Amino acid sequence: MASRDDELLEKPKAHDLDSGNEHRNRRIQLIIAIITALGAIIVALIYVRPWSHPNPCSTNLTITTPDDGTSIANGAKGVEVTGEACGMNGRTAWLFDYDPNDQYYYFDYNTSSPSPVTNTNGGWAFVDQPVGNPGDVNQMYQITVVLASPACTNVLERIKPYAPESYRIKTFPAGCQVEDDTQVVVTYPQHGA
Repeated sequence: MASRDDELLEKPKAHDLDSGNEHRNRRIQLIIAIITALGAIIVALIYVRPWSHPNPCSTNLTITTPDDGTSIANGAKGVEVTGEACGMNGRTAWLFDYDPNDQYYYFDYNTSSPSPVTNTNGGWAFVDQPVGNPGDVNQMYQITVVLASPACTNVLERIKPYAPESYRIKTFPAGCQVEDDTQVVVTYPQHGA
């Protein structure tokens, strides 16, 4: 008769080994399935990037009026410029009149010194006056809106006038980028003609 110790030391039977292998195989299959699912989730996250919040705007600043090629019959009275701002996020919008003859951008502002036309999202409007110079007859100018980073805004706010209440710039500092422009044709009334 076999002793109790002998029973405990008996070799496992074949069906016991098969059952153990099945459990091990199932665990391996489960681990492979989990790794595959995690891999798919990681690939999906990399592709979708839910943590990223891209700019919802295709353009941050646009000029909606005046239309390109608009004639301004009296440059002294100027023109109303309207536009849209989107995704400003601490940046500012500046308006300039570009003179292709001297290749300077002239600041447009209605305060005591140059200032942005907007720093918020949504519509904006500005009466741009004057545009051009006395004596202009069908002279082309470009109204330009510039998106400025905080650093660029700081530089633009510190520009010194080249003449009383007249500010201009040849090139934009780092952090500024032209977002949109529109061409206008300016004439000043001729006195005595």
